[in-house]
Amino acid sequence: MIPKFVNRERELEFLENCYKSDSSEFIVLYGRRRVGKTELIQKFIENKKAAYCLASKDTTYENMNEFKRNIAEQLNIPLFSKIESSSWLDFFRTFAEFLDNSTDDTKTIIAIDEFSYLIEIDRAVPSLFQNIWDQILKTKNIMVILCGSSVSLMQTEVLGYKSPLYGRRTGQWEVTELHLESLKEFMPNYDRESIMNTFFVLGGIPAYLVQWDNEKDVFENIEYLILSKGKYLYEEGDFLLKQEFREQWIYALILKKLSLGYNSLGKLHSATNMDKSNLSKYLNTLENLRIIRHILPLHKRKGGIYVISDEYFDFWFKFVYSNRDKLELGNKEVVLEKIKREFSSYSGRRFEYLVEKMIGWGHLTFPIEYTDIHKWWHKEVEIDLLATNDETKDIMFIECKWKSLSLRDSLRIMEKLKEKSTFVGWNKKERVEHFGLIAKKIEGKDVLREKGFFVFDLEDLHL
Repeated sequence: MIPKFVNRERELEFLENCYKSDSSEFIVLYGRRRVGKTELIQKFIENKKAAYCLASKDTTYENMNEFKRNIAEQLNIPLFSKIESSSWLDFFRTFAEFLDNSTDDTKTIIAIDEFSYLIEIDRAVPSLFQNIWDQILKTKNIMVILCGSSVSLMQTEVLGYKSPLYGRRTGQWEVTELHLESLKEFMPNYDRESIMNTFFVLGGIPAYLVQWDNEKDVFENIEYLILSKGKYLYEEGDFLLKQEFREQWIYALILKKLSLGYNSLGKLHSATNMDKSNLSKYLNTLENLRIIRHILPLHKRKGGIYVISDEYFDFWFKFVYSNRDKLELGNKEVVLEKIKREFSSYSGRRFEYLVEKMIGWGHLTFPIEYTDIHKWWHKEVEIDLLATNDETKDIMFIECKWKSLSLRDSLRIMEKLKEKSTFVGWNKKERVEHFGLIAKKIEGKDVLREKGFFVFDLEDLHL
């Protein structure tokens, strides 16, 4: 049985602590679509005095009626379904009266999912909810949760300093993808390499992971679920663009070019023929939405490269969107063969980014304490990752290889890494140097560790 809810201990702890506080709480949850926000809310409100309301793109009147029915049923106040409300302010004023007259003084939870839909219907909603909180709910024993999937709207209209709601929230949490270790619960039959390959395609998005059939191999799943017209993961890229952007074709063009390797501002300008100032604006939007990252080498403030940070988007634009003409005609075998030919280089690139995530998640424990993680390159010389500590002047040079390495291979890579490290000018006269290798499989790890190298492969992962 594929789990519906996996590994959200930190998020649940945050919500539980807010719930147990002695004051009213105004919490904002937001995050990419399909990341599991709804399941998180529903898990949290289990066995609590709570009402879950899902906003729609219908009229304000229809949403109020639906909220009224949900609150009446879930909080067992049937009379509330009979009220007439002319506005959200009137709606919550009446609701507060029901709370005041209740003999149950347990904290009440009102969770509004897809709150961004209400804003799309009426741009005055943030101002209205500011008044609702300030004038009505703030003094009640209540926990209000506003949740939204339109990250751009939530950032500007709810969390942004220009928003009327700015300063009202008592807590916020961006719900992000599941960590790599959680994938084992979705695909118990997979070995470590298959789990990693799946992550390179889907990332840690629960709604995608539940689609995966762990009785089939990775390429069989790709063919059936992603390359087949009409399937959820075939259409998902288009759907997400339509939901998030008005000028979706512009963003699609940029993401397609990024997926194909046009990763600098200059290269994107040439590939898209877009004005650089407009292009920068679109890139900033994509970066704010966590769809792409702007990476600068150590001690550089300009230039750099842009990469798609969302695994599904990267895979979809590179192999689906760029081959839509073939896939629409049902020629998925041709595209699948292309994927098989290019998957090694594709997964090698994604592995570098995954290693960065694993460091952030605490899956990799280095022999040094670091304050920053960087990439570094200059002309033809490139180092995958640098871990630095400005106080101790420790620096670790790290090479990432998504391949199986013999002891001889590893020693050669480490010698080459030492040569490349001489080009890095960071605290050159006083730094303490360390060298690391992270790969799919490394033979002779004990020998390498005895030589003072940090080494890590799939066998060291807790999966």
